[in-house]
Amino acid sequence: CARATGDLVLPIGGDCGTFRTYAVLPETKLLALPKTDVRIELLSSIMHFVCAYQLMQTIEEVKPGDCLVQADATSLVGQAVIQLCAMLNIDSVNIIPASENFEHEAEALRNLGATPVLRSSPTVASEIMAIRGKGGAPRLALVQRDAVAAVEMVKALRAGCSLCFYGDVEGTLGSLSLPVRTLLQEGIKITGFNVLGWARKNRTKVVEVVDIIINLF
Repeated sequence: CARATGDLVLPIGGDCGTFRTYAVLPETKLLALPKTDVRIELLSSIMHFVCAYQLMQTIEEVKPGDCLVQADATSLVGQAVIQLCAMLNIDSVNIIPASENFEHEAEALRNLGATPVLRSSPTVASEIMAIRGKGGAPRLALVQRDAVAAVEMVKALRAGCSLCFYGDVEGTLGSLSLPVRTLLQEGIKITGFNVLGWARKNRTKVVEVVDIIINLF
């Protein structure tokens, strides 16, 4: 049905951009959401939370008490992952670049619920394993564009679990070399997730996930 003034809608077209004040879009690229009293600040970034939730529930069903590891934790999806993990009692190991702003960025992520926050490096897998121990290895690894961390997270994953790529719109991963021996011996799965492509094919499910996320807050 036609949209009316005051309706709450979610843009799900691949060419809609990320943030803008005004937009004129065809109705086919708008998904109607139910009325809610939730703060508009959350709704403005709701697709990042939808992406985070789907990564955590469909790539591997990460449950309370489990652990996931993610690179690019300062990204908007990464921050959403941290907050959802904190609310769902899931441990998250978070990796960010070893920049001069590391301590400031790490503290901001800790304020969202991140524990721990590690510097991306060619040896970060050993840090993850030292923190988690053999029995607490992550069930899921998420990466947007950090190729170094992607290789290391494969080494730290629990056998039979997944590394998922969900970003790299700038092509910074390039030609990525993953440790094939580890993939074969441990049965690690490599996959990808495009939230907008998923949303366009699963409009009803998007509304359901939005409702789940809003109720968490």
